[in-house]
Amino acid sequence: MSTVPFQCVIIDDNDVVVALLSKYIDQMDNLVLKASFQDGTSGLTFLAQNEQPDILFLDIELPDMNGLDLLRALQNKPDTVLITTHKDFALEAYDLGVMDYMVKPVAYPRFIQSVERVLNKKQPTEALSAVEEEEDSFFIKVNKKMVRVKKEEISFIEALSDYVIFNTLTDKHIVYSSLKNIDAKLRSEQFMRVHRSYIVNLHAIQEIEDNSVIIGKKYIPIGKSYQEEFFGRINKL
Repeated sequence: MSTVPFQCVIIDDNDVVVALLSKYIDQMDNLVLKASFQDGTSGLTFLAQNEQPDILFLDIELPDMNGLDLLRALQNKPDTVLITTHKDFALEAYDLGVMDYMVKPVAYPRFIQSVERVLNKKQPTEALSAVEEEEDSFFIKVNKKMVRVKKEEISFIEALSDYVIFNTLTDKHIVYSSLKNIDAKLRSEQFMRVHRSYIVNLHAIQEIEDNSVIIGKKYIPIGKSYQEEFFGRINKL
């Protein structure tokens, strides 16, 4: 299923921040960096003369102007995530319709949370439909697109703050959901929650060492509350 990537623009005068955000954007499915600028004047000119990006990552404290003044100057404001070292502008920022507010240094999970907040506003859908045992694949919502995932290709599913990561044989898909919700919708004997942060594909387990399962090079702990059920099911395989 092909889809047009969401376009992002960064306006920040810090080389390190721009490089970090560029890296984060590159790691996200269905995001692409359209342009980046290190001063407000260049960024404002670009935004005024081009189609608005899907997401604008904007520093408040630019060398030549205040980022909030830049937003005020735009007739059509893109969905904006502010980036700053201070929290003092929060109220004023939200009055301008800003989607989110990230304080430097920006960690990857926090970046994902901001992106999903914007994308869910654009196209809200369920992260995962209920999966029946006889089905060999299902769709998950990854940003704007729905991606088909085959059960046998999933190694494990891992919790990450308000998100889960589907680790497959060839890729990683980050989905806005809770592990509890995913566990309830999988409804498959092939998968089992073995820890508060992990669901594993029982078919993908290569070794069991002490109270951990090994999938590839990943050691996944088996939580105490899951051990009795896990070892009971393993014995039946």
